[in-house]
Amino acid sequence: MVRTLLLASAALGIAMTPAVAAPAPKKAASATLGASNPFAKNSDALGEIYSYGHRNPQRFSWDPKNGNMFEAEIGQNLVEEINQIKAGGNYGWNVWEASFRYFGREVGIEDRRSDPKMIYPIAELDHTDPLFPSSRLAATGI
Repeated sequence: MVRTLLLASAALGIAMTPAVAAPAPKKAASATLGASNPFAKNSDALGEIYSYGHRNPQRFSWDPKNGNMFEAEIGQNLVEEINQIKAGGNYGWNVWEASFRYFGREVGIEDRRSDPKMIYPIAELDHTDPLFPSSRLAATGI
């Protein structure tokens, strides 16, 4: 089986649809929406959307044992994040930058993770981490 990731523009970020497809035949095959896609039958949303509220996804990975999808995301100003992607999940952009409220180029430190409708990162990295004073950093292997 080959895993395919369909990307679609959304009002507040990138929408993702994991779809499992058979290996491509010699002639091009079209992608289809998975039956488990949470927005496939919602007339108020694009059928390709799997989750929303993403700003800038950079890497995707699937756990080979349980199929969970993970995504590394570049934040706007201060925080990079790693998310476990859940069907229909709202990851908050452009109201949240990781666990912090986002106010047009600034983040607030009060009310962290205060919206119960949001899915917050499983890990996040602040740009001011004292372990990386030169601001040169690479995160790999998710």
